[in-house]
Amino acid sequence: MCANTQYTMDQFLTDVHPDNLPFVMEVHENLTQRGYQTKVVLAKSGYVLSYLHPKTKKTLLNYVFRKGGMLLRLYGDHFQGYLDTVQNLPEPLLTQIGKHPNCKRLLDPTACSSRCPMGYAFAVGDTMYRKCRYGCFLLPVNEETVPQLRTLVKKEAQARDEV
Repeated sequence: MCANTQYTMDQFLTDVHPDNLPFVMEVHENLTQRGYQTKVVLAKSGYVLSYLHPKTKKTLLNYVFRKGGMLLRLYGDHFQGYLDTVQNLPEPLLTQIGKHPNCKRLLDPTACSSRCPMGYAFAVGDTMYRKCRYGCFLLPVNEETVPQLRTLVKKEAQARDEV
């Protein structure tokens, strides 16, 4: 495939499990109404759909596919404003966050590229998380996680709209 090939939302949707379609379409409608632009690329594991903020062009989220299914990667740049929501995520999602790599720059500012944006640091109970921004909120999309994902996406989008 050519690097400049343009893919469509419809092509992406062909890979989405039917159980996840209502959530994906709900998020799509909400974000496109807010002016977010979509970008679909083809990766090794399938299509990747990204939503770009209308003014900053920074990615809010993307959907990726892995062997275990579809994942939503939220770039929670404003998560401190809804930290209570993050801290109250159900245990399976916190466990998933805990599995992701720690942010090298948070642990040692010289250990990663200076161009790499730092990850996220927060505590939930007695557990301190210092996670890379690319993996921290990389969460599975399924019937159990959709309510929490919906809330996280809504809160991050609202925070970005206020900036």
